[in-house]
Amino acid sequence: MSPLELTGVLFGLLTVYFSVKQNIWTWPTGIVSVTAFAFLFFEVKLYADMCLQLFFLWSCVQGWYFWLHGGANRTELKITQLTTRQRIVILLGVVACVLLIGFLFSTFTDAALPYLDSTASGMSVVAQLLMMRKKLEHWYLWITVDILSVGIYIYKDIPLTAGLYFIFLVLCIKGLIEWRKELASFLPSTAVTFDSLDIKSF
Repeated sequence: MSPLELTGVLFGLLTVYFSVKQNIWTWPTGIVSVTAFAFLFFEVKLYADMCLQLFFLWSCVQGWYFWLHGGANRTELKITQLTTRQRIVILLGVVACVLLIGFLFSTFTDAALPYLDSTASGMSVVAQLLMMRKKLEHWYLWITVDILSVGIYIYKDIPLTAGLYFIFLVLCIKGLIEWRKELASFLPSTAVTFDSLDIKSF
Protein backbone atom coordinates (compact mmCIF):
# COMPACT_ATOMS: atom_id res chain seq x y z
CA MET A 1 0.00 0.00 0.00
CA SER A 2 1.58 3.26 -1.12
CA PRO A 3 0.68 6.75 0.11
CA LEU A 4 -0.61 7.54 -3.39
CA GLU A 5 -2.93 4.54 -3.40
CA LEU A 6 -4.18 5.27 0.12
CA THR A 7 -4.90 8.91 -0.74
CA GLY A 8 -6.69 7.95 -3.95
CA VAL A 9 -8.77 5.34 -2.16
CA LEU A 10 -9.88 7.51 0.76
CA PHE A 11 -10.79 10.52 -1.32
CA GLY A 12 -12.27 8.30 -4.03
CA LEU A 13 -14.69 6.83 -1.52
CA LEU A 14 -15.70 10.32 -0.44
CA THR A 15 -16.16 11.33 -4.08
CA VAL A 16 -18.60 8.53 -4.90
CA TYR A 17 -20.45 8.90 -1.59
CA PHE A 18 -21.01 12.61 -2.23
CA SER A 19 -22.05 11.84 -5.81
CA VAL A 20 -24.74 9.43 -4.61
CA LYS A 21 -26.06 12.21 -2.36
CA GLN A 22 -25.73 14.86 -5.10
CA ASN A 23 -23.44 16.80 -2.77
CA ILE A 24 -21.20 19.40 -4.41
CA TRP A 25 -18.24 18.13 -2.36
CA THR A 26 -18.00 15.24 -4.82
CA TRP A 27 -15.93 17.50 -7.08
CA PRO A 28 -13.18 18.85 -4.74
CA THR A 29 -12.67 15.42 -3.18
CA GLY A 30 -12.53 14.03 -6.70
CA ILE A 31 -9.72 16.42 -7.62
CA VAL A 32 -7.56 15.07 -4.78
CA SER A 33 -8.36 11.44 -5.63
CA VAL A 34 -7.67 11.58 -9.36
CA THR A 35 -4.40 13.45 -8.86
CA ALA A 36 -3.12 10.71 -6.57
CA PHE A 37 -4.26 7.96 -8.94
CA ALA A 38 -2.60 9.66 -11.93
CA PHE A 39 0.79 9.25 -10.29
CA LEU A 40 -0.01 5.71 -9.13
CA PHE A 41 -1.05 4.49 -12.58
CA PHE A 42 2.09 5.97 -14.13
CA GLU A 43 4.16 3.89 -11.71
CA VAL A 44 2.40 0.62 -12.66
CA LYS A 45 2.36 1.39 -16.42
CA LEU A 46 -1.41 1.65 -16.81
CA TYR A 47 -1.01 4.61 -19.13
CA ALA A 48 -4.60 4.74 -20.35
CA ASP A 49 -5.74 5.01 -16.75
CA MET A 50 -3.12 7.67 -16.09
CA CYS A 51 -4.39 9.80 -18.98
CA LEU A 52 -7.92 9.18 -17.78
CA GLN A 53 -7.12 10.76 -14.43
CA LEU A 54 -5.94 13.93 -16.17
CA PHE A 55 -9.27 14.07 -17.98
CA PHE A 56 -11.05 13.53 -14.66
CA LEU A 57 -9.13 16.45 -13.18
CA TRP A 58 -10.53 18.74 -15.88
CA SER A 59 -14.01 17.26 -15.58
CA CYS A 60 -14.08 17.76 -11.81
CA VAL A 61 -13.60 21.49 -12.31
CA GLN A 62 -16.26 21.58 -15.04
CA GLY A 63 -18.68 19.39 -13.11
CA TRP A 64 -18.31 21.61 -10.05
CA TYR A 65 -19.54 24.55 -12.12
CA PHE A 66 -22.30 22.68 -13.96
CA TRP A 67 -23.85 21.24 -10.81
CA LEU A 68 -24.03 24.71 -9.28
CA HIS A 69 -25.03 26.76 -12.33
CA GLY A 70 -25.97 24.36 -15.16
CA GLY A 71 -29.73 24.50 -14.68
CA ALA A 72 -32.26 26.94 -16.10
CA ASN A 73 -31.23 30.56 -15.50
CA ARG A 74 -27.93 29.39 -13.95
CA THR A 75 -29.69 27.49 -11.18
CA GLU A 76 -28.73 24.15 -9.62
CA LEU A 77 -28.68 21.32 -12.16
CA LYS A 78 -31.42 18.66 -11.93
CA ILE A 79 -31.34 14.96 -12.84
CA THR A 80 -32.41 14.18 -16.41
CA GLN A 81 -32.16 11.32 -18.91
CA LEU A 82 -30.83 10.90 -22.43
CA THR A 83 -32.94 10.46 -25.54
CA THR A 84 -32.74 7.26 -27.58
CA ARG A 85 -30.73 9.08 -30.25
CA GLN A 86 -28.23 10.35 -27.69
CA ARG A 87 -27.75 6.87 -26.26
CA ILE A 88 -27.01 5.43 -29.72
CA VAL A 89 -24.47 8.17 -30.44
CA ILE A 90 -22.81 7.61 -27.08
CA LEU A 91 -22.64 3.84 -27.62
CA LEU A 92 -20.91 4.31 -30.97
CA GLY A 93 -18.56 6.83 -29.38
CA VAL A 94 -17.58 4.39 -26.63
CA VAL A 95 -16.79 1.64 -29.16
CA ALA A 96 -14.70 3.98 -31.30
CA CYS A 97 -12.85 5.32 -28.27
CA VAL A 98 -12.03 1.83 -26.97
CA LEU A 99 -10.71 0.62 -30.33
CA LEU A 100 -8.60 3.72 -30.91
CA ILE A 101 -7.09 3.92 -27.42
CA GLY A 102 -6.50 0.16 -27.27
CA PHE A 103 -4.71 0.20 -30.63
CA LEU A 104 -2.51 3.16 -29.73
CA PHE A 105 -1.43 1.79 -26.36
CA SER A 106 -0.91 -1.78 -27.64
CA THR A 107 1.14 -0.54 -30.60
CA PHE A 108 3.22 2.29 -29.19
CA THR A 109 3.62 1.54 -25.48
CA ASP A 110 4.34 -1.34 -23.10
CA ALA A 111 0.93 -0.91 -21.48
CA ALA A 112 -0.50 -3.86 -19.57
CA LEU A 113 -3.90 -5.16 -20.76
CA PRO A 114 -4.26 -2.36 -23.32
CA TYR A 115 -7.73 -3.25 -24.61
CA LEU A 116 -9.34 -4.12 -21.28
CA ASP A 117 -7.76 -1.05 -19.71
CA SER A 118 -8.95 1.06 -22.63
CA THR A 119 -12.48 -0.34 -22.39
CA ALA A 120 -12.72 0.72 -18.76
CA SER A 121 -11.08 4.04 -19.57
CA GLY A 122 -13.27 4.82 -22.59
CA MET A 123 -16.46 4.04 -20.71
CA SER A 124 -15.24 6.10 -17.76
CA VAL A 125 -14.79 9.15 -19.98
CA VAL A 126 -18.38 8.94 -21.19
CA ALA A 127 -19.70 8.20 -17.69
CA GLN A 128 -17.91 11.23 -16.29
CA LEU A 129 -19.28 13.50 -19.01
CA LEU A 130 -22.79 12.27 -18.27
CA MET A 131 -22.24 12.70 -14.54
CA MET A 132 -21.17 16.31 -15.11
CA ARG A 133 -24.62 16.91 -16.63
CA LYS A 134 -26.48 14.80 -14.04
CA LYS A 135 -27.66 12.25 -16.58
CA LEU A 136 -29.12 9.15 -14.93
CA GLU A 137 -27.42 6.81 -17.41
CA HIS A 138 -23.96 7.56 -16.06
CA TRP A 139 -24.59 5.08 -13.23
CA TYR A 140 -25.04 2.16 -15.66
CA LEU A 141 -21.68 2.93 -17.24
CA TRP A 142 -19.93 3.28 -13.88
CA ILE A 143 -21.31 -0.07 -12.73
CA THR A 144 -19.82 -1.73 -15.83
CA VAL A 145 -16.51 0.10 -15.38
CA ASP A 146 -16.27 -0.95 -11.74
CA ILE A 147 -16.78 -4.62 -12.59
CA LEU A 148 -14.00 -4.47 -15.20
CA SER A 149 -11.71 -2.48 -12.93
CA VAL A 150 -11.92 -4.93 -10.05
CA GLY A 151 -10.58 -7.67 -12.32
CA ILE A 152 -7.86 -5.49 -13.83
CA TYR A 153 -6.50 -4.28 -10.51
CA ILE A 154 -6.51 -7.74 -8.95
CA TYR A 155 -4.50 -8.94 -11.94
CA LYS A 156 -2.06 -6.01 -11.56
CA ASP A 157 -1.67 -6.73 -7.82
CA ILE A 158 -3.19 -3.47 -6.57
CA PRO A 159 -5.51 -5.06 -4.01
CA LEU A 160 -6.53 -1.92 -2.15
CA THR A 161 -7.58 -0.23 -5.37
CA ALA A 162 -9.45 -3.38 -6.44
CA GLY A 163 -11.27 -3.31 -3.12
CA LEU A 164 -12.05 0.36 -3.64
CA TYR A 165 -13.68 -0.36 -6.98
CA PHE A 166 -15.78 -3.10 -5.43
CA ILE A 167 -17.05 -0.55 -2.91
CA PHE A 168 -17.57 1.84 -5.83
CA LEU A 169 -19.72 -0.85 -7.44
CA VAL A 170 -21.94 -1.11 -4.37
CA LEU A 171 -22.20 2.68 -4.09
CA CYS A 172 -23.03 3.03 -7.78
CA ILE A 173 -25.89 0.59 -7.47
CA LYS A 174 -27.14 2.61 -4.51
CA GLY A 175 -26.68 5.84 -6.48
CA LEU A 176 -28.68 4.47 -9.40
CA ILE A 177 -31.55 3.54 -7.10
CA GLU A 178 -31.57 6.92 -5.35
CA TRP A 179 -31.32 8.96 -8.56
CA ARG A 180 -34.13 6.97 -10.17
CA LYS A 181 -36.32 7.65 -7.15
CA GLU A 182 -35.62 11.37 -7.32
CA LEU A 183 -36.27 11.47 -11.06
CA ALA A 184 -39.56 9.66 -10.48
CA SER A 185 -40.53 12.34 -7.98
CA PHE A 186 -40.28 14.93 -10.77
CA LEU A 187 -42.76 12.87 -12.82
CA PRO A 188 -45.09 11.28 -10.24
CA SER A 189 -47.57 10.01 -12.81
CA THR A 190 -44.99 8.69 -15.29
CA ALA A 191 -42.93 5.52 -15.05
CA VAL A 192 -39.22 6.24 -15.19
CA THR A 193 -37.81 4.63 -18.31
CA PHE A 194 -34.98 5.51 -20.66
CA ASP A 195 -37.48 7.28 -22.90
CA SER A 196 -39.52 9.06 -20.25
CA LEU A 197 -37.84 12.39 -20.92
CA ASP A 198 -37.14 14.12 -24.21
CA ILE A 199 -33.88 15.92 -23.57
CA LYS A 200 -32.94 17.98 -26.60
CA SER A 201 -29.45 19.01 -25.61
CA PHE A 202 -26.40 17.44 -24.01
